[in-house]
Amino acid sequence: MVVASALHVLAAVLWVGGFFFILVILRPASIRIEPPQRFRLFAKVFLWFFPWVWGAIIVLLVTGYWMLLGGSGGFVDADLHVHVMQVLGIAMMLIFGHLYHVPYRRFRAAVEQEDWAKTNYQANRMRRAIRWNLVFGVIVIIVASSGRHWA
Repeated sequence: MVVASALHVLAAVLWVGGFFFILVILRPASIRIEPPQRFRLFAKVFLWFFPWVWGAIIVLLVTGYWMLLGGSGGFVDADLHVHVMQVLGIAMMLIFGHLYHVPYRRFRAAVEQEDWAKTNYQANRMRRAIRWNLVFGVIVIIVASSGRHWA
């Protein structure tokens, strides 16, 4: 369980921390860069970062259910905070799946076509999805770190 817990936390930190970096640090720092260069930069960042998010999702699912089913007595015996983490985590995964398969693919295509109006539109859609993932991720971190103390 120690290995599962450590991997679970590392995957969550990578995902949520990466979205924090993109939204709160990289975006404001790059706002004065001309749009074509800024969009190309973000296209490269996402190209490198999103495979890590997919990996984090796999690790989170495997380790989360490993801990739940292998050490905590399963769904019936799980505390409320475990169910809250599971629901929010699945919501985050669905949001990311949409982000990746719809606005990100359109964003990438628009960058390749140098259609900066379309790129900007898709970047705004991506930003909203990243913001929701970050909000849910912070809530999950709060729940994970405080949930054992709720009773």
